[in-house]
This record gives sequence, C-alpha cells and structure tokens, in this order.
Amino acid sequence: DPQKSEVGQKIPSPLIRNVTFAEDSIIYMGSKPLNVLSDTLIPKLPYAENAISFSYATPYFNNSLATRYSHRLIGYDEDWSPWNEATQKDFTLLPPGDYEFQIKAQNATLSESEPTGYAFKIMPPWYRTIWAFLAYALILGMLIYVIFKLNTQRLHLKNEHLERLVYERTNEIWEQHKEIVKKTVALKRQKEEIATQHNLME
Repeated sequence: DPQKSEVGQKIPSPLIRNVTFAEDSIIYMGSKPLNVLSDTLIPKLPYAENAISFSYATPYFNNSLATRYSHRLIGYDEDWSPWNEATQKDFTLLPPGDYEFQIKAQNATLSESEPTGYAFKIMPPWYRTIWAFLAYALILGMLIYVIFKLNTQRLHLKNEHLERLVYERTNEIWEQHKEIVKKTVALKRQKEEIATQHNLME
C-alpha cells in the first residue's frame, strides 16, 4: 500500500523551479532549496515591475498526485495559505519592502516538509528614495529661508515706514511748538507795549 509506506516518511522540501517578474523576466531558475541567501544575492525589483511569480514542485514521487502545498509571503502575509495542489503562485502590486516567499509540502498522510524560502526586495519609486527625501528637505529648507528673508525684509520696510512717520510727526510737533513759542513771545511784547503806552498816557 503506497500510503502505508509514506507514513512517518520524511518529505523533502519543495524546490523553487523558477521565479519570474514582469510576466516573462526570469530572475531565478534553479533546482535546489533556497533556505539561505546572502544579502548580495537578494534580487531587487523596480517598483514599476512589482509583480512576481513562483513555480515550485517537490522531489517526492510516492503518490505525488496527493502532494499539496501551502505558502506565505513574509512581509506581506504572515499566515500560511490553505493546502492546495497548485504549483504556482503569483503576486501583483506589491508595495515596496523586503519579502520572503516560503513554500512547504504535505503528502497524503499529512506529513509536512520543512519550508523552502526565496527572499527578494521591491524597491521604492524614485519619489520615495533617500535621494528624493534629501531633495525634499533641501527644497523645504530653501523655501523656509526665502520665507524668512521675505518676512525679514517686510518687517524692515515696515519699521522704516514707522520710523519715517515718527520723524515726520515729531517735526510737526516741534514746528507747532516753535509757532506757539513765537505767538507767546509776540503776545508778551504786545502786552508790554500796551502797558507802556498806558503809563505814558497817565
């Protein structure tokens, strides 16, 4: 009985056969598990081509029609999918970030394999890169500087205007004061003259 021979048998991890993005661009075509990847080997996909497809299988030939698979995409969905017989999984419109696709197999006796993983990265669009944020910061800084200079100039012109008004008003008051002094002096003289004439008439 094939199923009895499978009981307790260790199932090998699935093999990721190929990985494609942008519908037909192959970035991996291998035949061994990819449980360990150095950072330098992690492919970086452009944001405009953020659709990726995985094809996988298991080197398990005993009752292979009963083999089922479960997958998850760490960084997008941490939960394992329901078991199914599909040997391909597509992802579309992935946001920028670091991901790892994991796939595991299960045989007819519900024995599970260790998962196989494939790491990749979706790059951010140009307007969300570090250089773009530096440019935003530079533009913002220049804008703040321009606003500060314009405001400073406006305050300076306003102060000059106020100083000119104060100066003009002070001159007006001073001229009025001098006119009052002149009139006061003139009145005093007139009084003295009237008093003198009055004394002479007596």
